[in-house]
Amino acid sequence: MIPVQGTYPSAEMEAMSKEHVHEIWDIVLALPEKFREILLLHLKYELTTSEIAEMLGISSGTVKSRLSRGKEKVRKHWEERSK
Repeated sequence: MIPVQGTYPSAEMEAMSKEHVHEIWDIVLALPEKFREILLLHLKYELTTSEIAEMLGISSGTVKSRLSRGKEKVRKHWEERSK
C-alpha cells in the first residue's frame, strides 16, 4: 500500500491486502488455461500483448480479447466472493 498524507497502513490492513492478493491469484489460477496463461504472462511477468502473441503463436488481437475477458471473469468471481 502507498502511504497517504504521511500515514502508513496498519499491520491489519497490510494483512488484509495480502489476503486479497492471494484470493485474486486463486481466482486467476482457477480460470481456463487460455485466459490464465495470458493473465499470468501479462500481470506477473509484465509481457506486452505483442510479446505474448509471439510467444503463443496467436494474434495480438486474440491476446487482447482473452486478456479483457479474463479480467472480466476475475472481476465477476471477486464480486461473487465478496457478497
